[in-house]
Amino acid sequence: MARRKVARTARPARRNPTAKKPLMRWDWSRLLEAEARRLRREWMDSRPDDELPTLAEFRQLVRDDDSYYQHAWDSFAGKLTERIKKTNPGGRWSSERRVGGKVSRGVFRAQNGEALLRAALPSSRSTLSIFAEGKGGLRIVNSTSDGDEIHSVRVSPTSAR
Repeated sequence: MARRKVARTARPARRNPTAKKPLMRWDWSRLLEAEARRLRREWMDSRPDDELPTLAEFRQLVRDDDSYYQHAWDSFAGKLTERIKKTNPGGRWSSERRVGGKVSRGVFRAQNGEALLRAALPSSRSTLSIFAEGKGGLRIVNSTSDGDEIHSVRVSPTSAR
């Protein structure tokens, strides 16, 4: 009797149990979507008889309202400030930036979250994930919205002058 070959199905990939969860995450596209949906629900609740604008129109309203973006960014930077004040009250940081195959190192001063991000990363509306790294350090992974460029920056407290 001939043995039949049984096709094996691919098993789903297991999540890495040692992978770290981000301490903080900034994703403008998710914030934009959540706020547009919230505004749409508010509109439906307060004006049930009016014509309902599309979700795309609500997204555009949020994009055009810089105050929403600024409020969300200030809140994110404030939470980061609280964290870095506890881990590095002196505000001196050493950095190691990796973009593609290039590595650059430097030392800078940052007393708050926004200053730390501005010194460590290029200015863009991108996705940031911040992880704990070593004693008091952070690893910031910055990916642009089109996914073409990923910056990985490690910053750690330093007493170097």
